[in-house]
Amino acid sequence: TEEGVLNAIIQWASIVDHLHDWREAIHYLQNKSLEELFGDRLTSLSEVLNFVRFALMPPPLLLEVILSLLVHYIFQFQHLKKK
Repeated sequence: TEEGVLNAIIQWASIVDHLHDWREAIHYLQNKSLEELFGDRLTSLSEVLNFVRFALMPPPLLLEVILSLLVHYIFQFQHLKKK
């Protein structure tokens, strides 16, 4: 499945050993930065994410992915705003 592809990419790119899927990555990012999660592979992550065919995900899953990422970026913006 495309979720499996996304999870494999996240697991490969992550420098954190205990992450196995995108949900764990989003949870981790609540307190850490993208650089802390992916390190030197952050650039490569951007490139390989193009191979995930998000349009093939079931609509409820796609919505969950989008909303999770949106919540993460809103949280990061609020954190920066406080500084």
